[in-house]
Amino acid sequence: MAKGLRSHILLRSLCIQGAWNFRGMQTAGYLYTVLPGLKAIHGPDLPEAVKRHNTFFNTQPYLAPTVIGINLNLERQGRYDMIAKVQPSISGTLAAIGDSFFWATLKPLVALLCLLAVMFDAPLGIIAAMVFFNLVHFWIMIWGFQKGWQLGPEGAFKVGAAISVDKTRIVGYAIPFLCGLVLALASWGTGSGNMVLGFVIFLAGYAAMKIRLNSFVIFYGLFILVLVWSIMK
Repeated sequence: MAKGLRSHILLRSLCIQGAWNFRGMQTAGYLYTVLPGLKAIHGPDLPEAVKRHNTFFNTQPYLAPTVIGINLNLERQGRYDMIAKVQPSISGTLAAIGDSFFWATLKPLVALLCLLAVMFDAPLGIIAAMVFFNLVHFWIMIWGFQKGWQLGPEGAFKVGAAISVDKTRIVGYAIPFLCGLVLALASWGTGSGNMVLGFVIFLAGYAAMKIRLNSFVIFYGLFILVLVWSIMK
């Protein structure tokens, strides 16, 4: 696929939820995104191709390009029936993996980094945290689309393995650590004894993750503790 066409599709994928609705969810955004690829493959036969793709579509927004790459790969090979068979399962699986990685792990992690930047009066830290988040999700979008286009359904396995539940859990260990650090700094200052307190809170958060307590519960639970302690002071 030409770089210009690939860039065009990826830019359009940023609007995947632009016309979200309860009936088709991301269907309108999906059609808008996949249209340039269908034009390049089918030319004058475009209306028939659009009809095939005018179906329910919903997945994690940053992983939508992976599904689109897979669908275009199957369109190029003329395996139209396979699209209807594999798209629902691939979309649903990637949605679950993506939500766990991006919404339940990476977002709380970046939020904690921003809190630390505020505590240390370092506005550049906030910018760095936001740049980090966007670099990760743009890389997943670009790389995922490329793997989907090149490998077809096999590309979903590659992307899923890159941000699997096991790898997400490893990244998630930073959440209780940063929660402990934020709580210690917010409530008790920056003395050496308070670093011990932060480590203790990290161990408690680590234990909570080991028993599969949701990272949102850990993050917002400690946030409420900080809020309550600040009011009491």
